[in-house]
Order: sequence, then structure tokens, then C-alpha cells
Amino acid sequence: DAITAVVQNEYFDVKSRGEAVAQLDKALQMGLIHHVTREHGIEDKKLFYRFTPPKQISDALASFSHLDQHPVGDELVRYSALMQRLKQFTDLDITDILNSFYGCGENGGHDCWDVVDLQTWRNNMKRWGFGRRTDQDDSMVEKLSLLITDIDPETWTPPSEEWWGPWGILAQIAIFDQVPRSAFRGTPDAFKWDDLAIKATRVA
Repeated sequence: DAITAVVQNEYFDVKSRGEAVAQLDKALQMGLIHHVTREHGIEDKKLFYRFTPPKQISDALASFSHLDQHPVGDELVRYSALMQRLKQFTDLDITDILNSFYGCGENGGHDCWDVVDLQTWRNNMKRWGFGRRTDQDDSMVEKLSLLITDIDPETWTPPSEEWWGPWGILAQIAIFDQVPRSAFRGTPDAFKWDDLAIKATRVA
């Protein structure tokens, strides 16, 4: 399916399945996708690959900091590709933050932020403070903590007026106050973004 999608997508400018395999193999070598069962290149048959999760991409980027010089050549291409992919994960989005934080909308729907649907709201509010599930919380914290690590609390400003509406304020409190408490417990970073959360509550 992946190879067919590459062939059919004009963006990739490939004319055959063989060229599509070569394109996907580059993505594999860069770390954008990874093997699930064993190490092997991309092949035009049913095999198991996954998109590399954000935590793994973040760890790969961290390894570049140990280099004696800035990445060049193929390493620079790999670094740039990983940075671009991580940015797709780490752009702040109100609905995505709230859905992840409260564990709803997990099938891609945004129904839990319909203010008319108060029962869905109540059900998901129970997740925080009332019978939390560690497995859900760990997954949520791993995802959302990546969103804030590159945010400078001294300079960050909301990208739109929507962030000062009720859902935007709630998202700011979740991402800047609650998530760091869990993600960076026992370190100064647990309180690093407090001023942003406090500002949001004052507006509220």
C-alpha cells in the first residue's frame, strides 16, 4: 500500500514501483520509518514497518549533539528530515492537546470538545484526579511532553486569538502546568512553564 501511494502521489515524481521502493528506502535510512520484526530494506511485498514515533525521533536528534562538528552530507539530510518530521508532531494544536490530555477523540474525532456534549466531557474529566490509568497517562505524557521541550517560556506567545478562548486557555493549562508535573517530576523543568499557565488562568 505504501509503495502504491508513493507511485500515485505526484509529489514524489516517481514513474515505477522500483523508484518508489528507492524513495521509501531513503526514508528508512533517515530514520523516518523503522522495521518492526527484523532489519531489512524496503521491499515490494507485505512486510512490517511503522512510522518512527516522536520520542524515538527526539532521541535520534539528541545523538547529533555529541558530534564534534555540525552534520554534513548525508548526515545533514538525515538531521533535516528528522527535524521536519518532529516539527509535524510538536506543532501546538488546541484540539489535539485536549484530546490527548483527556484521552478522548482517540479515533480521530473531535466530538469530546463539543460543548453541547456535556456527558462526554464529564466522562473524560474523570480521567484526571479520579481513577487515573497509568498506561494511558504514560502514553499521553510521552506525546505531550515533546510539545513543550522546545518552547521558551520567556518568549512564547499564542499563535492565534483562539488560544485565549475557553478551550485554548484549558489547553495552555494542560500543556504548561499539568504535563510538566508528570513528565519532569523531581526536576526544575516540572515548573519551567508555570508562568505561561498562570497567565492563562488570569485571562480566564
